[in-house]
Amino acid sequence: MQDLNHNALTSFRSLNAFMRDTEEQRQLFARLINQASASIEAALDRQLGLEAYTEYHPANGELLFQTRHYPIVSVDYIKLAGQLLPPGAYSISEQGALGGILKSDGWTCARGRLDDPATARSDIEIRYSAGYVLPKDATPERPCTLPADIEGLCLLMVIAAHKEQKDRPQKWHDTIQRHKRKRGAERNDYGKMD
Repeated sequence: MQDLNHNALTSFRSLNAFMRDTEEQRQLFARLINQASASIEAALDRQLGLEAYTEYHPANGELLFQTRHYPIVSVDYIKLAGQLLPPGAYSISEQGALGGILKSDGWTCARGRLDDPATARSDIEIRYSAGYVLPKDATPERPCTLPADIEGLCLLMVIAAHKEQKDRPQKWHDTIQRHKRKRGAERNDYGKMD
């Protein structure tokens, strides 16, 4: 049986109205959910499921730096030039929804000459958790946090792909029949082409 991938943006429970609960249907819908989920994540250029990440960023003097993944749920640690920062030295409270981490005196550190490529390294190391609790991972203690419009889009993509697959054999058949009639009309009464 095909299972839902770790990044599935909807669940079988959400599709109950559209599928019969058979092994064949579950396999088909698992594949369609996995395809739609991967397409949405590719379009957004980020993973949506709650995961832990470690990233490295340059200390460029700006007040805010953006993490690759969001929303930020928690920060395990941030090191600036190898030194662990206390949690009070930065803020994610207002900026975390978009992956931003604010430091009121700026993300700077002593690094030597700015034009020296050897010092143009990643001075900020961050270990954090970001993303949403996905529908398939939700429990009463940890409810789904994925925005409803993203799950809705995934459902629409799955339903459209299912309808297309269901209608495809008939469309193929119709195309074949259309071409058969067209070719048949070109034949004369003796079965020879005119």
